[in-house]
Amino acid sequence: MGLWARAKDRVARRLVESLLPERRSELDALLKGWFPDAFKSNSGTSVSTETSIRQSAVFGCVRVLSWTIGTMPLKVYRTTDGKRQEVRDHPVARLLRRPNPIMTGVGFRQTGQAWRTMDGNSYAEIMYDGGGRITALFPWPSTHVKVTWDGWVPTYEFKTSSGWVKQVPGKVMHIRGLSLNGRDGLSVISYAREAIGLGLSEEEFGARRYSNDARPSLIFKPADGTVFPDAERKTFLTKWKEAHQGKNKAWGVDILPYGLDIERIGMSQRDAQWIESQGFTLRQICRFYGVAPSKIYENAELAYKNAVEINAAFAKDTVLPLTISLEDQYERILFSPEEQDTYSIKHSFEGLLRASPEIRAAFYKDMSAVGAMGPDEIREKEEMEPLPNGAGNIHTVPLNMQILETLGDEPELLSVPAPARARREARKQAGAERVKTREAWQIKMAVSADQAVRGEVRTLKDTLGRMLDAGDTAGIADTLDMIYREDKALFAFIRDKMAPPISGTITALSDIGVAEIGGQQILSLERWIDGYIDRFTLAHSRSSRRQLQAIAHEAGSEGVKNEILARMDEWINGGQGATRAGKIAAREVVQMDGSIAREIWRSNGISKIRWSANAGACNLCKALDGRVVGIEGAFIPAGAQLDTDGNIGDIVNQPAEGEQAPIKAGSDVLHPPLHGGCVCTISVG
Repeated sequence: MGLWARAKDRVARRLVESLLPERRSELDALLKGWFPDAFKSNSGTSVSTETSIRQSAVFGCVRVLSWTIGTMPLKVYRTTDGKRQEVRDHPVARLLRRPNPIMTGVGFRQTGQAWRTMDGNSYAEIMYDGGGRITALFPWPSTHVKVTWDGWVPTYEFKTSSGWVKQVPGKVMHIRGLSLNGRDGLSVISYAREAIGLGLSEEEFGARRYSNDARPSLIFKPADGTVFPDAERKTFLTKWKEAHQGKNKAWGVDILPYGLDIERIGMSQRDAQWIESQGFTLRQICRFYGVAPSKIYENAELAYKNAVEINAAFAKDTVLPLTISLEDQYERILFSPEEQDTYSIKHSFEGLLRASPEIRAAFYKDMSAVGAMGPDEIREKEEMEPLPNGAGNIHTVPLNMQILETLGDEPELLSVPAPARARREARKQAGAERVKTREAWQIKMAVSADQAVRGEVRTLKDTLGRMLDAGDTAGIADTLDMIYREDKALFAFIRDKMAPPISGTITALSDIGVAEIGGQQILSLERWIDGYIDRFTLAHSRSSRRQLQAIAHEAGSEGVKNEILARMDEWINGGQGATRAGKIAAREVVQMDGSIAREIWRSNGISKIRWSANAGACNLCKALDGRVVGIEGAFIPAGAQLDTDGNIGDIVNQPAEGEQAPIKAGSDVLHPPLHGGCVCTISVG
């Protein structure tokens, strides 16, 4: 290199080093093509984002940090009245799980952390829908982004195939690492240029040395100093290799001819110093990243106890500060100002604790001792099944605990409601609220059901009337079967009439079920409601078909048109009893209550439910009152009978005169109603 070349490179290098470190990488990319030697380290190796990642220690640190942050579960929480609950159906929660159509949340966070680890900054383009809601995040390499600041107002430019394109700040997700000015993250590559350059030089030196060094590991020396001809020497070496080279011939025995001695060539002091210097450089780079050398497999023989302590220190001193910074920046960018007071984003450290059974066990022990976690909650985190019969759904605290303010006073009995009494009161209040809600919606449902049933019968009368006028009474049952199975318009009519009250009833009851346990709403309530409406319409059509076929059968083959149609009108109006629409509404509100409550509690991890009979319940419902079953179990299995004494199974004894007869379950009884007119409820067991 000439004098002028050295001078201009020195000036450029001084210019770069005079900048704030967080801006060095920006100028690196701009001037690298003009002054390539200005960006070399003192070891003579050029250091940039592209070259530094080839250094094993840098790659190891980037890999450890990016995969650790990327694979930690990231959850969205809502805080209401001091209670924090995980929210999975919030748009931000869905965005964190799937930031764009081609990336997973893990891949997105891993990519961002890799760029922050090297350049101190990560960028992503934010996509919005027509309503101004964030719909996708697309990461951009930090080397393809330029940032200029006008005071505290940034302007971003993204490098695309057509050149540099400006982006408004609201469309850029800029996550910073460690920063000295609050605007740009520090480039670790710029700070650690010398250490990384030395590491690259050492690796290059070793590669060149071993590729060019022809030093043998063994030397055969004649004891008397005899010099052998080339042909004789080659013949000896060939035979020696044939006899001893290869893993299957190792440790063999041989006799050396010609009075030869063997001398083994060991590692020179220079080689030993070179290996030692590599370890020093590795530790230097690890210091920049806050990663213990053992995390990138420097100490292969590290004791297990020390490894556990190092992992705990890594989680506390390196990962925790990174995650707290990320959480704050995510919340600032992804939530609206109004949502930031209610919603938060948190990383879960349970995955890191899994690496240490001792730390995990100590954590569970402490949480269990203060009643914060029960056995089933611990088993769930360890991916174990709950204890049978709800035995693990309990929380305990020591009996010998005292209130701090009363320390030294005479012990007094604290006026605290018994847990069982408090639970009963909560169940009673929730049950009363559900009954009140059911009664309010039952009126609306009865109106819709009356419209559906009358329209249903009107359609049937038109078809059956023409048959009866033609004197065809034998084919009524088959015609009813065909109509209810194949008439899609009739099915759609019934569904459209019943959908609004069913949807409103389930929505109102679901809010009560969530509030009763302080839990979360099921992920897709609307889809669940749609499925329920479809099931109701099918069940209603099947029931109507069977009842009308029975009416036609009772009329007999000699039945006339007026007789059959009159019986259909009586079927609608209920004769002396409740109308068909009233019966449907009374049954369905109870059915919906039990069905949605059970679904919500199951999704929130509730393991047991309890049958609660109302004050005017029949003797059969009273026999079930207080009975507890597993959330997936049945109060009465299909085919079994229940008598007034609470016996379930094959009831052979006939009831005494005046006693209520046993009831047989046609299908599993998972919740009320047990029979027509039943208004019982279920509660958390």
